[in-house]
Amino acid sequence: MEWLLGEAADQGAWGADILFSRGFGNTFSMRDEKPEENSSACSFGIGLRVLFRDGRQGVAYSSALDRDSLRDLASWSLHNARAAEPEEGISLYAGPLPSGDDLRADDPRLRIITHPERVEWCREMSSHARGLDPRIVSVRSASWNDGWGETLYASSAGLLGWESGSAGGCSLAIVASDGDVFEMGGFGVSARRLEDIEPIEIA
Repeated sequence: MEWLLGEAADQGAWGADILFSRGFGNTFSMRDEKPEENSSACSFGIGLRVLFRDGRQGVAYSSALDRDSLRDLASWSLHNARAAEPEEGISLYAGPLPSGDDLRADDPRLRIITHPERVEWCREMSSHARGLDPRIVSVRSASWNDGWGETLYASSAGLLGWESGSAGGCSLAIVASDGDVFEMGGFGVSARRLEDIEPIEIA
């Protein structure tokens, strides 16, 4: 991060700040207690904003972190700033950075959920739902998702800080029949902490 801020300054920026983010997510679902979807995904990227003293600013984004790509990121940010119109009140943030701990936005337990646990919770929802009413003819979907993300902010004004968060959730959709009449309904919930997600209550 320090190198990229220095590169922006070397190319002519009066000030600059960076947002770097990364995240990971998982999804598992079942249809009538048979696996339907099992996927994982990750993402990361870095955005750079540069400022000139006259109030012009430029932003660019990259998902490549090698040195040449970061040098190009600085160049594109400067190019966009030179093409921008001056604005009043443009500056670098100089106040305190919030603490993610104060928000309780990150639950370490959500980061280490295993595939067998996702399968078991979906089976639990499906089985419980089927036993609630004999008119239920299909559990169209029982799904679970979890993930986490982290963001770093750094600026040429000397600020540097991390923020992290996690989330999880589950949902259920059922089909019920009463003679020739069919109805479908569902419910789901998402939360920041694992203790706030109850698969049986969803069912």
